Amino acid sequence: MNEKNPQRPVSESTIIRSISAIYDRVQIPQNLRVHMLDAASVGALVCANWRGPKISEKKVVATLLVHDLANIIKFDMGRRGILLMTAADRKSIDFWRAIKAEATAKYGNDAEEAVVKMAKDLNLSNSVVSLLEKMSAVHSKRYEIGKVLRQKDRELAICLYADWRVNPRGIVSIAERAHDLSIRYNIRANEIRKLHSEASMLEEWLFRNVKLSPAEINSSSARRYLQMFNSGKFILS
Repeated sequence: MNEKNPQRPVSESTIIRSISAIYDRVQIPQNLRVHMLDAASVGALVCANWRGPKISEKKVVATLLVHDLANIIKFDMGRRGILLMTAADRKSIDFWRAIKAEATAKYGNDAEEAVVKMAKDLNLSNSVVSLLEKMSAVHSKRYEIGKVLRQKDRELAICLYADWRVNPRGIVSIAERAHDLSIRYNIRANEIRKLHSEASMLEEWLFRNVKLSPAEINSSSARRYLQMFNSGKFILS
């Protein structure tokens, strides 16, 4: 995690093809890997069924595969947080606590800022870093969903939406995701309603240009993309 690559930036295609090696290099726990793979599968499925203005499927998928690389920084290493980890990772909890401490010391306490720093350290492509910066700005509430839609930033919208459709159990609806957030993070009802409203607005705007319905974006329909990521043989639509 401390090395900087002096060579040319890692392309989107290489990120996608070698994502398992990137996760190993950064030392990502299994549940966090699964979250990013699920989100990338949703993004790939949306892109595969896109019928609107041109977008870069590679940029969307590569960004989603790394969008939470630094999230171990905000992991709850207490009893509740540990229960979300796999049995194998729970047995190595001291190791993961050390990885969290190392990442925090290097990148700081803000996971949204840290993921951008980490992507730069990994020398990921400028297009992916730029999209990560915009995702982080939205998550940090420095950039509103309304602005994303007004600027018609379709690639950012797909990334945000794909992230919204995944919780620790896998690919879920926006309503299920909102409920999960309210339980796990004890978020106030008015804030959850706002988040749900924004995500619904994003969904409605995006699906004007998607051949599938939101309900057709699910674990079954996304499974083949997950298999491709795991095999390192992702095929563009």
